[in-house]
Amino acid sequence: NPKNNLVPIYIANQIHNDSHHSATVDWPGSGVDYNGRTTYSFKKDYIHSLPASVRLNEALAHYNSDLINLIMVYLDDIDLMAHLLGPETLEVKQKLKEVDALLGPFLTTVLSNGQTDVMIVSDHGFRTLEAGKKISSHDLFKDLEVNVIGDGAIVSLYPNEFNGLEDLHKKSEILAVELTKIEQPDKYKVYLKEDLPTYLHYSDSDRIPPIVIIMKNGYYYYKKERKRQGDHGWSVQTDTKMRAIFIAIGPSFYSGKTIECLHMTDIYMIACHVLKIQDSCHPNNGNPQILRKMIKSYK
Repeated sequence: NPKNNLVPIYIANQIHNDSHHSATVDWPGSGVDYNGRTTYSFKKDYIHSLPASVRLNEALAHYNSDLINLIMVYLDDIDLMAHLLGPETLEVKQKLKEVDALLGPFLTTVLSNGQTDVMIVSDHGFRTLEAGKKISSHDLFKDLEVNVIGDGAIVSLYPNEFNGLEDLHKKSEILAVELTKIEQPDKYKVYLKEDLPTYLHYSDSDRIPPIVIIMKNGYYYYKKERKRQGDHGWSVQTDTKMRAIFIAIGPSFYSGKTIECLHMTDIYMIACHVLKIQDSCHPNNGNPQILRKMIKSYK
């Protein structure tokens, strides 16, 4: 939400010092104005069709600029193909090889000066959708009248009709009880928003619908047919296929170390320290012990 006080890393970088400038290449959200501040260089429109080769070349153009000290580039070639065909297909494996082949010379170039740090991250893992694990509307809702907001691995609901917040809460409680009666615990779990597991950090916002259904073990629900064979969204705490990668290289990082566990919330903290802009970063719940294992200068 750009209207609150959150500070994305590309904005924090610029706040810290007037000589700091951030550039993003098809990074979702980076074109949004945050409290009057915008990314120094960004694309207004996110273009799905641009291949990794084009985006990496754009990143190299920014790398050659003396003004820019932070470059963030989003590559979605693998994501798009894994959704369409499934993550374990030969086509996806080939696409991985193609992207890897592009990253090789890119890294050689940007690391050649001995002063550049690079972090390669992914925001989720992937799971092949099994036809036998698709849950129908009838199985999930029976004859209950509901307003479905989301689908996939997480299904969000409102009562079909309500009048004001008090009526919404009352009808949501009733609806949740009825949904629980037909729940299939090995496939999914029904929650009122306030009862969601604390580790999800998914209870406080008023944007979250009052009832949330969390799918388990690769089960999923779609409101309508989709041409996809792969997806994500299941809990990383219970599904190892949702785990993502993190690779870091450069003068700020220890070489040859493997970190057993890294959380998404740690990445912002790591970037703040690598850029040396901690004072300008938003308060975060990254684990400082990670820094001791990764960052040479952290004491």
